[in-house]
Amino acid sequence: MYMCLLGYNPKSITILTTYNGQKYLLRDIIQQKCSWHPLFQTPKKITTVDKYQGQQNDFILLSLVRSKHIGHIRDIRRLIVAMSRAKYGLYVFGRFEVFNNCFEMKSTMNLFKQRNLSLEILLKDSNPTKRPIGDNECSIKVSDFVHMYKIVQELIKLQQAAKLQNKKQISNTEQIKAIKIDNYVVAENEEDLHENVSNENEMEEN
Repeated sequence: MYMCLLGYNPKSITILTTYNGQKYLLRDIIQQKCSWHPLFQTPKKITTVDKYQGQQNDFILLSLVRSKHIGHIRDIRRLIVAMSRAKYGLYVFGRFEVFNNCFEMKSTMNLFKQRNLSLEILLKDSNPTKRPIGDNECSIKVSDFVHMYKIVQELIKLQQAAKLQNKKQISNTEQIKAIKIDNYVVAENEEDLHENVSNENEMEEN
């Protein structure tokens, strides 16, 4: 949802997991929450790592969600496939401490340790991005699922307000109220709204 709101083409996104049960659950959630919504579509694929051998996509969302044990990803061949399917962006979701002490995954976990293990997002970023490398001003660290859901809901409101403004359904003299997420203003005037409309139109054209 969040990536679509920023203008990413859903067909450039694939969701991978190591278990069929998670695959079917994710498909159900996407079907219920995204497939019908005008701002979203379904990703290109939601499948297992084993079924995705020899394939790639621009962005991979990899679910390694486990409660206690490492499971199938301990197989080094499966691990290599999981970590090498993304062309531009790989996002891994799971409990770091579950995998950190696994011998087979040691080198991979050491690479993750060099980066921030928490999810951080930039609300005014877009695709294609105009942000210089290293410019992380006003980034937000996502604390949990509920926090991320709140952010997505506020961004949906922003997109809807932008559409209304673009269609002249809001009076030109009416002031647009600022939309704040975690005390960060993401839209407070007509210029900001039209910028979001432009990004959204580019996404629809793709």
